[in-house]
Amino acid sequence: MFLLLAVAGISMAACSDDNEVVREEGNLLYNQWGFVFLPKGGEEEFIFSADKDWEATLFYAGDEKDWCSLSAYSGEAGNMSLMIQATKNDGFGRVASLVLKAGNDVDSISLVQAGPLAELKVNPAGKLDYLLRWLYDNSNWVYELEELTLTGELNGTDFDYIRNMLYGSEYGDDYVLHKLDLSGVRIVAGGNYDYFYFSGQTKDDEVTEGLFSGLDDLDELVLPRVLHRIGKYAFSGTPIPSIDIPEGVTYIDGYAFEDCWRLASITLPGTLTEIGEYIFTGCSQLASITLPRSLTVIGASAFSGSGITSIDIPEGVTRIEDSTFDGCSQLSSVTLPNTVTEIGIRAFGDCTGLTNIELPETLHIMEVAAFAGCTNLTEIHLKAEQPPFLYGTTTDLSHCTLYIPRGSLSAYQSCLDWESYQRIFKAIVEE
Repeated sequence: MFLLLAVAGISMAACSDDNEVVREEGNLLYNQWGFVFLPKGGEEEFIFSADKDWEATLFYAGDEKDWCSLSAYSGEAGNMSLMIQATKNDGFGRVASLVLKAGNDVDSISLVQAGPLAELKVNPAGKLDYLLRWLYDNSNWVYELEELTLTGELNGTDFDYIRNMLYGSEYGDDYVLHKLDLSGVRIVAGGNYDYFYFSGQTKDDEVTEGLFSGLDDLDELVLPRVLHRIGKYAFSGTPIPSIDIPEGVTYIDGYAFEDCWRLASITLPGTLTEIGEYIFTGCSQLASITLPRSLTVIGASAFSGSGITSIDIPEGVTRIEDSTFDGCSQLSSVTLPNTVTEIGIRAFGDCTGLTNIELPETLHIMEVAAFAGCTNLTEIHLKAEQPPFLYGTTTDLSHCTLYIPRGSLSAYQSCLDWESYQRIFKAIVEE
């Protein structure tokens, strides 16, 4: 019985290892159809009989040569035990044929070795498990697979299978898959995936809710080149160290990278216009990020509790939402554009690394508690000639001096919030 599977462009034949089957070809008699070797290599015994003197030759498919060898390449007639040895494979699956000749009779068996790398095309969507099923039936190769590259179309059913491969150790299965390349994949609507709180069907060109969340074994992920949207909790709790979001994505929903504690690098596309609430909460290794100029909305608590050390807010953002940088103790540098008109509650709460900040001339409304807990903040340079409206609970910034534009002190003294300004700050100085 032969099952065919395309792996890295090679047609591989997985052969039955039932030693009870006896195969006869003229002067040749043997009890093996072929061998499947795991990536670590190994040795297998091939038993056959020849009525005449025999010789053996190895033929290799593809560019991989000399990865297997024989204990003997010729012999006299009789019963023979031939040892076949395969070296360790660090690449894609590979195939060879062992051709036996005795007199005028010629026959062959297949030699297949799986590799830790595999590349498969899935078409139609929903059939990934069928493409890999023979691996379960004929060897433990699927448990040796470390890197998987997929092309074609994937739907929810395929992602449910992928999740099992990346989360299998939690269920007692010894998967080692940790790298997934989907750059040549198109995500299409349909199929079903189910993971604790997240279940449903995929949507065209979208990373749907929770699709890659909680995958503890995933070290590297390359997203499809064609995407428009990334859903809520899409990667939540998955410890990927870096990721590139492809051009074309316009919206990343809330909590998408929540608690991705290893995330240290992310590239955002020039098409992105909005990121949701709590998107990078708990990303303690994320020290820097470049926000694209196209971005106009940053959700509440977007960077709260992250490792951000500096941030440059792009032109077009009009409001710094509540708790946007709350608890970012490493944040020491903030650049706000002249489009910001409002700063919300605890927008910079407990940013203890912040010593000074410049607020734009366009600022109209500022929550008093915007800088609550900023114990090392000593200077605020407010460029607005007309004093912004202060609202909310009083915050103690008695250690902080407020610098305002030269010639604007009288405007601040005459405003309704002047008493609040005097109570909050150590001093108010024109510059």
